[in-house]
Formats: sequence, structure tokens, C-alpha cells
Amino acid sequence: MLFFSPTQHCHQKRRWRNSTRLRANLAGQENVRNEARVLDIDLLDYDGEVIDEPSLTLPHPRLHQRAFVLMPLRDILPEWTHPKTGDDVTAMISALPAEQDIRAMAE
Repeated sequence: MLFFSPTQHCHQKRRWRNSTRLRANLAGQENVRNEARVLDIDLLDYDGEVIDEPSLTLPHPRLHQRAFVLMPLRDILPEWTHPKTGDDVTAMISALPAEQDIRAMAE
């Protein structure tokens, strides 16, 4: 998963298309939605941009539902807020269902 917060983002769509091509080239095939992939790149956020196009949706439409995204995000950028809802990471984690409990691995 990628989480970008660049100071300049004039080429964001081109970069996303390039990363999609990179994923297809590394996998050696076109990807089918929700199928297992050799390489999976999810763009979570790009400097707070809100984009809803067939080839790109930002922020990631399900990031607020995934503990495996939110827990590390809280460690890396605890001040981050969802660009559409304004919710902070802690609030989104609190709203997760109990079955998404994620714990740190033993060291």
C-alpha cells in the first residue's frame, strides 16, 4: 500500500497509471478485480486529493474499513484525517468491527 503526501502533485494521474502498468508488467498479466496478484499496489491517499474516476479513486474507498491499514497508519501518521469524512485515524480504528482485532507480532 502506498500513502503519498507530496508537496507537488501535478503528475499524480500519470504516476498512478505508471504504477498500474508496473504492477501488470511484474505480474506478467492483467489483473482481475479481487483476484490474487503477484504484486498489489493500493494508493491510499495523495495529499488529501479526492478523485473518483474509473481508473483512480482517492482516498482508497475501503481504507477506513481495514485494520491492517489503519493500525500502521496510526503509528506512522497519527495526525492524518480522512479527506472526505474528516475522521482521524483513532476514530476510524474505534469504528472497526471487533473481528478486525490486530495485534503486534511477538518480538
